[in-house]
Formats: sequence, structure tokens, C-alpha cells
Amino acid sequence: MRRSAGTRTSREPLEDLLENPDAADRYTPPLALQADVMPELLWRERLRIIPSTDALADVAADLPATPGPGHELRLRQVLEPLRDSFDVILLDTPPGLGTLSGIAVLAADGLLISALAADLDVRGASKLYDLVEGEIPGLRILGVLIAASERRWRITRDAVQRMDANAMRVLPVHVPRAVRVASAPRYRAPTAVLEPESMASHAYASSLIICSRSSGYELPAADAVRAATTDPRDGERAGRSPAAKPDRGRPARGRRRGGSHVRAPAADS
Repeated sequence: MRRSAGTRTSREPLEDLLENPDAADRYTPPLALQADVMPELLWRERLRIIPSTDALADVAADLPATPGPGHELRLRQVLEPLRDSFDVILLDTPPGLGTLSGIAVLAADGLLISALAADLDVRGASKLYDLVEGEIPGLRILGVLIAASERRWRITRDAVQRMDANAMRVLPVHVPRAVRVASAPRYRAPTAVLEPESMASHAYASSLIICSRSSGYELPAADAVRAATTDPRDGERAGRSPAAKPDRGRPARGRRRGGSHVRAPAADS
């Protein structure tokens, strides 16, 4: 990432930035991968992450009372100074629609809902789908991504049929259940880096391509796709994943490129 004169790299975690959004004006997200993780990756310098700690849940719970009106736009304010430096910003949120997920949704223009092929997950995805369609018309639903499942399972077919019956857009690719996906955090790298040729990695890549094409965004070459991700962990992971895209007239962060809902660092960064 190219930094302008006078900008320094700081390591404030996400919870500090939410408490003081003005700090983002001097903030450059640190590298997502440690120096000893896949040093041969050509694009590793462009993969950035806004980290968080266990304190994020407490800060998020206090936001409604601390800053008062407008607390739900805090993440949007944090991402504002960063949007011209990245083409794609992924906001990975906890499951459900708590404070953290809510502020991420309001900072995004596209929403990818991940769900297991289970009755309760299907019901939750359906409720979120209906909520966004009815209450947040400016937020585009990119689709529902079924994870940790196999197409041959009857419960997976039943889940797809139920969501199709509710007029929900289900991505044609499913992320298979894989031990490597669950164990990726201990290796401090995503599955796509640890095992780029695995079925799970190909499924994630295919879902990105599908979402980008549906939003009119042309991805860079496959070996040059980069992403800056926020990490709003509060004890639970891999829930709803809003994708922020540029649009100065809407609550999104970044620079519009053909209606992009997903962003990656610019090629000249």
C-alpha cells in the first residue's frame, strides 16, 4: 500500500478506532500475514487487516451510550479515510444482528450471508434477508453462501429448496466441510493461503467471482486479488459478512468501480 506523506502506520485495534474515528485519518492497516507466513506470496504486502482484541465486544456494547446519536455510523467513519487506498474491503462480522454486525451492515453496500445447511441457520438467514429487503433498501444482498456442507447431503438440498421457495438468492457454489478451514487460525493464515488448490479455497474464490460479477465489478487477475479485512471478533466468528464498496452517496466505504461491492487494494498501491 502506498502511503502519502505525513501518514504513519499505527496499530490501533478496531475497538480504539471505533472510540476515536478521527484516528483513522493517520492510520494505515498493518500487514495481515506475519513475516514468517508464506513469504513467497507476491501480493502479501497488499493484504492488510484492521485487528481487534477481546475488548471489542465491551466497546461495542458501550457505543450506544458513550458517543450518543450516530454511534451506528462509527465504522463508516473509520473506513472513510481508507476507501481510496483499497478496491475491496471485507467486513467479517459475528453471527446475528448485534451492535457489531449492525454497524458493519450500515457501513456496507453489499451483504453476503453465510449459513450452514441447518434448519435454524436457514431460518436466521431468511429473517436477515427479509429485514434487509424491507428496512435497508440501499443495501444489496449479494446472496447466501452455504458453508461447511456437501451437496450430496439431503439436508443441504432441503436448505437450498427452502431458500429458493422464499425467493432468496443462493450462490451456486457451496463451501465444503474441511478440517483445514477450521484449523486455519492456528496457522495464522486463511485457507486460501495455506491450501490454495483445496476444494474450500476454490469455493471461496468462486463465490468472490460470482459476487463481483453480479455487482458489475471486474476483478484483477486471479493471482493479484488482494483484500483489506476488518476483524470484528467478539468471541464468535464467520457470521454475516457485509462487503463494503464505494459510493459517496450511500453508507459505503471506498471508490466505486462499476458498482463494486467488494474491494481490494489498488494496483498502484
